Amino acid sequence: MEGFVANQAQIFFNTFLGGVFIGIIYDIYVTFRHFYKPKKIASCFGDLLFWFFTVIVIGTILFYSNWGEIRGYTLLGFLIGVLFYFKFISKFIRKILMIVGDKVCKFIVRVAYIVCYPFNKIGKILRFIYNPLSSKTNKIYNKIKYLFRLPKVVCSDIRKYYKMIIMKKS
Repeated sequence: MEGFVANQAQIFFNTFLGGVFIGIIYDIYVTFRHFYKPKKIASCFGDLLFWFFTVIVIGTILFYSNWGEIRGYTLLGFLIGVLFYFKFISKFIRKILMIVGDKVCKFIVRVAYIVCYPFNKIGKILRFIYNPLSSKTNKIYNKIKYLFRLPKVVCSDIRKYYKMIIMKKS
């Protein structure tokens, strides 16, 4: 009998830790949403992804601790674990995740700046070369555009005034 109670206590403790782990996954998801602010569809997809990972955690813990049997004390263990996490640990973990997320975002911005820097310089050089030529090329472009548009205008005018043209010839 003692082994049976000890086994149940071990299962309860495992599910308690599983609840804490689910709370950590939730805080990671909330931190991700804080930094990336997804739209409605992406938010729905993120919610589905969160619940997918939650089901995997619950299933894995239940499978390895008591062969997947769902008992009242296992559900109570998950619930108490999540409540314990949000009551006592979540504030500290969330602060740490916000600091880490902020550092990661700043690092990504710096790397993007370093990667894009040569392209920005090349663009400035090309704009410097193109700007004096653009006024001359724009005049030529507009003339060519007018010449290509001219047959279309003439054809539409002929269609428009077709009856009037035919009446004058008769």
